[in-house]
Amino acid sequence: MSFLKQRVKLLPFEMRDSKTRKAVFREAGKTYTKWENELTDRPGAISLLMEMAFNAGMAHSSEASNFGNTDAVPTVARMHDIDVPSLSRDILADFRRYQVGLRADGTPPKLEDYALVVERGPGLPGRAGRDRWYERGDKSDHPRSTKAIGPLLKLGLFEKTVFAFPDGTETDGVIITEWGAELLLTGSTPKPEHRQAGTSKTHATFLALREHRPLPRKEGMITVWDLDSKVAAFVLDHRVNGVGRPERLEGGACIEDIAYFLEILEYSSAHGSIKNWRLNRPNPYLVGSPLFDWLLNELFEAGILLSEDENQILISEWGYELIRTGETSTPERRVGGRSSTHREYQTVLGRHAR
Repeated sequence: MSFLKQRVKLLPFEMRDSKTRKAVFREAGKTYTKWENELTDRPGAISLLMEMAFNAGMAHSSEASNFGNTDAVPTVARMHDIDVPSLSRDILADFRRYQVGLRADGTPPKLEDYALVVERGPGLPGRAGRDRWYERGDKSDHPRSTKAIGPLLKLGLFEKTVFAFPDGTETDGVIITEWGAELLLTGSTPKPEHRQAGTSKTHATFLALREHRPLPRKEGMITVWDLDSKVAAFVLDHRVNGVGRPERLEGGACIEDIAYFLEILEYSSAHGSIKNWRLNRPNPYLVGSPLFDWLLNELFEAGILLSEDENQILISEWGYELIRTGETSTPERRVGGRSSTHREYQTVLGRHAR
C-alpha cells in the first residue's frame, strides 16, 4: 500500500469546506479504483484512506483552533484546481500540457488556442442530441462533453463566444477568460465574488494573447512562453502542482521534491529495460510523470535541470526561480546565487537532505 500513500495526500487546508473535501476525497477514490486490482489488502487500503482523511481533518481543526473557533478562520478567497470538477479540470491540464510555450515553428499561442467549439449532436425522436466539444481547429483529440464545459462557464473560467471561419460559416464555442488564464498559469485565481476585471496576476499576458501581441517580459528575463512547449509544460506542472505550491507540501518543499533519481523499468513489450528519472520523494501531484531522455535533453539545454551525479538530477536555481515566480534570467545573464529565490532555494536544498 506504500505506493497508494505516495499517490494520495490529504492536506489540512483542503479540509476547509465540504465542497473541497468532496473533491479531494473523490480524487483519492479514483486513485484507489485505479490501483484496486494491484492491492493485496483492499480493506486495509480503505482503512488507510479513512485514517488519512481523519488525520487531515484533525490537523485542520487544530489550525482553526488557533483562531479561537472554526468560524473565526479567515475565508479563503482564492480557488484552486481542486475546486474545479474533475472533467473540467482535465481540460485545463491538457491546455497546460500542449498549449503553453513556443510551438515547433517557434511561434507563441494565441488566446483562440484556449478555446473549444461545439459540434451539435443529431437528436433522436423525443431526445436531445449529445453535443461534442473539440479544441478549436483540432478534432483529432477526444471530444469533451457539455458536462465538462458547464462548470467552466459557471465558475467564470471560460465564456461563450461565436467563431467565424474564412468560408463564412460560424460555430458556437467557449474561450478562456482572464480568470481562467490565471488559473491555467498559476494554479489559483480569486473566487468569482472577489474578482475585479484587470486585476489578475496574469492580466498583461492575457491581453497579449488576446491582442496577438508579443508576450510581456522584462529585459534579460525569460518566461514559460520563451520555452519549448514540452519544457514549459514541465515548469507549469511543478508551478501548479509541485514546488511552486509549497503550502501543498507537508512541512514545506525539501530537496526530495526537486530531486530526480534514475530508475530502471522492465518492459517486456520494449524488449528490455527503459531508463527514466523520477522524483526522489514522489510528490502526489506530480507522480506518474517520469522524465525520459528526450525531455531531459530539452530541460538541460534550457537550464531548468542540472546533473548532481550520474544517478541524481536536481531542478536548478534558475529552474526553481522560474517555477516559483514565473520568470528567470536569460542564460547569458545568470550568475550563481543571484536569483530572486536563491535563499529559498538553498533552504529547500538543505531541508530533509538524505
